[in-house]
Amino acid sequence: MPSSGLMHRIVNRVAPKSWPDFVVKWLLFELAINLVNLTVERLVRPEAGFDPTSQILVTVIVSTPFLVFALAVMSHQYRLQCRLANLAATDLLTGLSNRGDFLERASMASVAGQGGALLLVDADHFKRINDTYGHAIGDLCLQAIAGRMRKLVRSGDIVGRFGGEEFAVFLPKATPDMARAVGERICEGVKIPVPKEGTEVQITLSVGATPVRAADSIEKMLTLADAALYRAKEMGRARIEFASIEGRAVF
Repeated sequence: MPSSGLMHRIVNRVAPKSWPDFVVKWLLFELAINLVNLTVERLVRPEAGFDPTSQILVTVIVSTPFLVFALAVMSHQYRLQCRLANLAATDLLTGLSNRGDFLERASMASVAGQGGALLLVDADHFKRINDTYGHAIGDLCLQAIAGRMRKLVRSGDIVGRFGGEEFAVFLPKATPDMARAVGERICEGVKIPVPKEGTEVQITLSVGATPVRAADSIEKMLTLADAALYRAKEMGRARIEFASIEGRAVF
């Protein structure tokens, strides 16, 4: 594992990220190789006269194919690492952040933005949709929910899928009015056409919300949001409820 981590860092540092970067790194490596070659030549044969220009030309001709190949391999490896990292952080069905990635990003955004609002979202009666129309329609509903939530948030907000029909949203620096407005619009849900049935499925969502301070653990605040979500379900669904935290403004 340590060697794998070292190789990962080397690839991140050395691999060209673009064509201009490729050229720059090729030139830097050529410079280093030529400096080493000229230094060794001076140390090994100090009495022999040699032409530096010829030495540099020969070194460049010989080393360029190997350098280009090595940098191309590094670049390919870097793209693979990025792709794997993205796959590890993404929910494959919806394209949203998965639970682990959401928690990490929300924690960093909370500290950077001095808090915000956390919304925990759950689709209402989702099992009924799967049982009635099948999992393919259920998956379309989840994708539609993810798409709608993306449209309702700002570019810096974080949306994730925790699994099943449960989602989460973190709104950095959110005001009470902003959190409520986003939550209420999420509750409206989505409509999905069912081609074979000649009808459409309408699915609403319930939301539990809580304010978050920079010092708060996102994991802990999820517990409070979950309790608020449970209360929203008990009170009729398709609504937003807020966690009551002593000493803090309730949205």
